[in-house]
Amino acid sequence: MTVSVIMAVYNGMKYIGEQLDSLKNQQREADEVIIIDDCSADETYNIVNKYIQKNGLETWKLYKNDKNKGYIANFKNGLSLCQGDIIFTCDQDDIWNPDKIKKMIEVMEDDKKILLLASSLCFIDGEGRILEQEYIPYGLNKTPRDSVQYISFIQVLEKNFFPGCTMAVRRSLVEAYCHNECTDISHDWAMAMMAAGKEGLAWLNTELTEYRIHGGNTLGLAASCSWKEYIAQIISTWGKYCEEFQKRMGYTEAYINLNKKDKISLQKMKKFHTYRMCVVFHYDFFNNKKRLSILKCVRYYMCELKEYFVNVKGKVDIRGLAIDFIYIFKPSQSSKS
Repeated sequence: MTVSVIMAVYNGMKYIGEQLDSLKNQQREADEVIIIDDCSADETYNIVNKYIQKNGLETWKLYKNDKNKGYIANFKNGLSLCQGDIIFTCDQDDIWNPDKIKKMIEVMEDDKKILLLASSLCFIDGEGRILEQEYIPYGLNKTPRDSVQYISFIQVLEKNFFPGCTMAVRRSLVEAYCHNECTDISHDWAMAMMAAGKEGLAWLNTELTEYRIHGGNTLGLAASCSWKEYIAQIISTWGKYCEEFQKRMGYTEAYINLNKKDKISLQKMKKFHTYRMCVVFHYDFFNNKKRLSILKCVRYYMCELKEYFVNVKGKVDIRGLAIDFIYIFKPSQSSKS
């Protein structure tokens, strides 16, 4: 079983040396490492190029885009170049444990049903110091250490359980992803949904990546700020979350062939989410997006509650209902999408 690693880089000179070292020092070496620079304005490209030459890394390939494509298109292009049976996606500023590739490959060799496997992680700060904040994806806190937990499609439709830097993906799934035309959903979330749609998405509760928190790093937000700040951030970005959720449902209908059970669940989720969109954006998404009064938003919120308890309870995070209630009385940007 051959292994590829794809790293998409952009202005990453500050931390990239540590990541390159952690890739080079893997107990189970990658058969190829592909690195694509997205027109960095700093010395990232030169640093990587010198590193490859200095260490004689003949199976490492470095590319530079002619123009900036953005991280989604950059990763997608890199994934299409990979030849390995298992493909690892890699960020530029983290650190991989020496046994990461070895352990994840062993799990995927033992269980052929897994199409995408993600590992757990620990948080580090900008100086590489390990933070105390524990990383347990929502709803997976009962997964024993060093064991594997499968994740359903409906679960991952709502939440991205893990970042791309923790993922190993079978080539068949990567090829299917690269053949679709979507460029507005992140590669990690899109492939996770595709894997879950085929009942092949799994999480390994073993910390194999040191995930660096710095700047606008969103996954580590809860570990790097107070709960008050974290909640305020979620509330302020809730409208964007709702629009992204709508995009993921559209992506599903266009590119994922669900089983009958998940198709039924998706239709229930669509109805619930349409009520949510009405409440959050104050537009009637059932009736040509007519502007809603607060009173009508309250009525739609009651419909949303009913839909939740009748059809989607346990599939949607109940905490979102509290944010929806806040948005009844909160002016928000109109969504015409």
